[in-house]
Amino acid sequence: MAERLQYFSANVTDGLVSVAKNHGLIQFYLEAGAYNLYGVGQPAMSTGTATNLFGPLPLAYLQITPSKNFNVQIGKLPAITGITPLTGLISNSYNVQFGLGGWQQQTVSRGIQANYSAGPFSASLAWTDGYYSKRFNWAVGQLTYSPTASSTFYFQGGGNLGHTSYIGPLDNSDFYLLGYSYSGTKWNMFAYLQYQKLGSSSD
Repeated sequence: MAERLQYFSANVTDGLVSVAKNHGLIQFYLEAGAYNLYGVGQPAMSTGTATNLFGPLPLAYLQITPSKNFNVQIGKLPAITGITPLTGLISNSYNVQFGLGGWQQQTVSRGIQANYSAGPFSASLAWTDGYYSKRFNWAVGQLTYSPTASSTFYFQGGGNLGHTSYIGPLDNSDFYLLGYSYSGTKWNMFAYLQYQKLGSSSD
């Protein structure tokens, strides 16, 4: 009788600890631990492989806040592109599987970002390495309008202003996104339309 082999594996979806200072002129945010990402139709990654994507310290940035309406962030930042939970990083994505649209969006980027708000309007502008490529040639902007506390409209755009011969076509893409989100007491929703022009990763 042939020997029957059995295999067992276990993964951690999210095992993260965050430390933050959210008052005063100089603020910071750190998030460390293990995490995973799951995509519809994609083979599951081990937690170790997923954690290697952005390292055991996926978010780490310093924030300079001269006023309540304006701040500048420097370091490993949650990318401002997209409105799916993936963009808020793994700590918001418990047991969620993402489709193609989610995987096309940036998650973590290294760089600098300025944020400004005035009443129902807010704006963000970032200079980063895009899809975590270590090539700092991405410019990304976002405008939002929140007519009520539960509703927000988004317009985002960005692209590689140079050329990155590093990973794949997403690194040399341009994108535009128009979206809407609603967060109520009984249910939440978001919807968006995204256009992305892919470039070549070859020289």
